[in-house]
Amino acid sequence: MKNFNIIPFKKFQNSSNYQLIEDGIYNDLNDVEGFSTYRTAVAITFEKEKLPKQAVEKQLESYFVYIEEALNFDENKTYFYVIGGELEDLQNFKSIIQK
Repeated sequence: MKNFNIIPFKKFQNSSNYQLIEDGIYNDLNDVEGFSTYRTAVAITFEKEKLPKQAVEKQLESYFVYIEEALNFDENKTYFYVIGGELEDLQNFKSIIQK
C-alpha cells in the first residue's frame, strides 16, 4: 500500500444518521447492534495493480480497524472504503496516516 487519506463522504453529512465526532470521524447513530459504531472514509492507493481485499483487511487489523464498506476504485489504483472501529482506534489510525 502506498498511502492512506481520510476523505469526505457525502453519506456522513446526513445528521439524522451520523454524528460528527471530529474531523473525518463520525458516529453511526443507526448501528445499535454493532460492536463499534464509529466510521471514517479513506482512500488507499496501491503500488501494485490489484490487491486482494483480504490483504487490505490484514493491514488494517494492525490498526485495530476494519472495512465496514467497500465503495469503489479508480484507474489510479486507488480504492475507497468506509472504515469502522472504536473511537480511540480510529483516532490513532487517523493520526498515523496523516503524518
